[in-house]
Amino acid sequence: VSIDSNTDLTNCIYTNNYKCVYEAVEYLIKKGHRKIAHIAGALKTFVGSERLRGYKDALHDYGIPFREDYVLKGNEYSYNQGFLRGMDIAKMTDKPTAVICASDDLAIGLMHAFDEVGIKVPDDISVIGFDNNELARFTRPSLTTINQNKEKIAMEAAKILLAKIQNPKRKLVKKVIEGQLIERDSVKSLN
Repeated sequence: VSIDSNTDLTNCIYTNNYKCVYEAVEYLIKKGHRKIAHIAGALKTFVGSERLRGYKDALHDYGIPFREDYVLKGNEYSYNQGFLRGMDIAKMTDKPTAVICASDDLAIGLMHAFDEVGIKVPDDISVIGFDNNELARFTRPSLTTINQNKEKIAMEAAKILLAKIQNPKRKLVKKVIEGQLIERDSVKSLN
């Protein structure tokens, strides 16, 4: 069973990455944000490309022009990449009012970079992460993030695997698990 990928070669289970990021952009737009950046993870992966697609489509559907300079490539989902991209944003003359990160580690690194240069979250720039990892609620401010239902993913993967063991000729299964936005303190309303 493949987790967080989409292939026709094996059973797959994954979070609806597209919808999660789309809804995060929508949430920011409803809070009055129009200048929304995205720190992407590994764009060559299914997860990274789906999250970027959700970001772009939400902007398009709400009539907000896509800006190439507002997509910063993390190439991985690490704290260090988030910190570096935070420093890149700090140097921008036309800064975004909000940033959606492809992982909580990216978001935490970004927030630390902002703190070092005096950019206040969420007063100056709002931040959303993705994963709802254990550190997200302990950041200052606590990180608004997208929860991946890891327990459900694990349970469903185990069910698929057991069913395949019991019936090796069983058709391949693709299972999509919905995520959920967890509102904390890192997003400011501009309305």
